[in-house]
Amino acid sequence: MLTVPIIPDTAPFTGEQRAWLNGYLAGLFSRGPVNAAATAPAAPTAAPLKPLTILFGSQTGTAETLAKKAARTAGKRGFAATVMDMAAFTPAQLAQEENILVIASTYGEGEPPDNAKALHAALTAAHGADSSSPVPSLARLRFSVCGLGDTNYVHFCQCAKDFDEHLEKRGATRLSLRADCDLDYEETFSAWLASALTALSGTTPIPGDAAVAAVAGVADPGPSSLPPSALFPD
Repeated sequence: MLTVPIIPDTAPFTGEQRAWLNGYLAGLFSRGPVNAAATAPAAPTAAPLKPLTILFGSQTGTAETLAKKAARTAGKRGFAATVMDMAAFTPAQLAQEENILVIASTYGEGEPPDNAKALHAALTAAHGADSSSPVPSLARLRFSVCGLGDTNYVHFCQCAKDFDEHLEKRGATRLSLRADCDLDYEETFSAWLASALTALSGTTPIPGDAAVAAVAGVADPGPSSLPPSALFPD
């Protein structure tokens, strides 16, 4: 409790001056101490990180490397990113996810790489009211797909195209259009990743039709006159 000081009679002031000063001090101290905590602005609360799963289908390792790069970039954009090998990711897990990025290469005659075969087969299997497909509705899932391939060959980025098409058919929402990367993939990949993370950060989906990505992607080539390749670049 505060004690209000009083100007003593021995102070070198007239009676009128002492009365004025005593009144001033009484008024000043009656306000009480200032509560600094109440007047200080509240410290900003950090926004919770958004969960993001990055799936990779890779035959030689490039897609895995890019998935890890995407995770680092996503971490700087407010996402809690987890990189997952498709071989360790079950179809049922898809229905529990909210946000995913898919980075997939194409192997052989337009086939998925070995580690993506099971998930690819489950997604592309016939589905509907009479289907026994192991994949439930993906209505809560938001996604974007990036493919790695070579435009010299017929089945350019076919695995990524399949994932992009069938995720949507299962009810998932495409928030950023697919990007199809040629051999020089760095620029296309970076543009796709920036677009995908921006879209996943918001709430408005980008309309798409499973066609070639709007972000630096390349158009599907026609049939190539070159002999088929046993292995598409990963």
